[in-house]
Amino acid sequence: MEINLIIFTKYGNWRFIVNRYKLLISFSDEEYGEALAKAFLLQEIGAEITVGDYDRIHSFDGFVITDKTDVLLSDKVKIFEAYTSFSEVNEVVVNSFQITVKNHSNHSKSDTRIITVMGCEGGAGVTSISKALGKEMSLYYDKKTCIISFSLFPDVCVEDNSSSFRKLLYRLTDDTCFNSGDREIVPSSFFIKTDDEYYTPYYGEGINPLCLCEEEIHDKLLKWMIDSELFDVIIIDLPKEKVFDNKSVLSYADNILLVKNARSNYMDFSKMINMINKIINKESKEITVIVNDVSGHENENGSERIEVEKVHNNVSSDDKLISIDYDPESFQEGRIHIDGSFGIGIKNIAFNALFC
Repeated sequence: MEINLIIFTKYGNWRFIVNRYKLLISFSDEEYGEALAKAFLLQEIGAEITVGDYDRIHSFDGFVITDKTDVLLSDKVKIFEAYTSFSEVNEVVVNSFQITVKNHSNHSKSDTRIITVMGCEGGAGVTSISKALGKEMSLYYDKKTCIISFSLFPDVCVEDNSSSFRKLLYRLTDDTCFNSGDREIVPSSFFIKTDDEYYTPYYGEGINPLCLCEEEIHDKLLKWMIDSELFDVIIIDLPKEKVFDNKSVLSYADNILLVKNARSNYMDFSKMINMINKIINKESKEITVIVNDVSGHENENGSERIEVEKVHNNVSSDDKLISIDYDPESFQEGRIHIDGSFGIGIKNIAFNALFC
């Protein structure tokens, strides 16, 4: 059983700050209070805790440990993974918990927004929506935006220095010669600015170099882009067949946009939702479901119709879906408003991703 645990710490007698953690804890029994107490090996912790056991939820608010000698780990608790919002973690915490520290999507050290756009099937319009969203972010919101495609053959122009992005990925494989927080690197070194004002990598000729890398490199790439603060918004164009090979992309995402054809099989869509939830372990993420009508049906303006689907009742609320009604008055009420125009749809999706 995996337990989601959020810990907020404050100053203790050791005079250090431990950053925000998300711990996944496995319990061998149901003695939650004792198990949690024995899991905290710090001198002073103020925690807001929610523990779930399938159909039950137990909450512990303001749980405080003041004597570290009384909170030794027992065999009942196994802490096997942790995520931190900052790249530097106090060694005392790491050694105490005996955990592996990874970056979590709540990267509060940077204001970079990561949006992953993925599809339920090929031809759903993932790339079109990604590009339109990138243009909207760049031109309307004046956000320095980059679109990274995980397609096998990205639709980008090839420049003379098209090998630059390959060089970047190669440098990321060697931690000794590449500082992930290097701020002297400028986007023009590895990324090209399009006519629509957003950036995209110099992929070069042939197969997308991202598709030839291990997931560890994808993780390092996103971490470098976040720490370097090169971009305000990073949009990930993720085809369905690449989801299992790029789990870290979903882990880093602040927003997940799932695009489906208006006439796609609902069972396939439901399976896709379940697959995503298994990958992200049902973290505190919201999945916006976009229904893109690319079947040739046009509205009165001759544009493709795009709308956000209201989640069907037979999809569990645990699936973390944003349920957005198709309501002309909803935008004035602070919710997203989608009408028959593709452009208006993109504008509202962008607004929702940035501010909701």
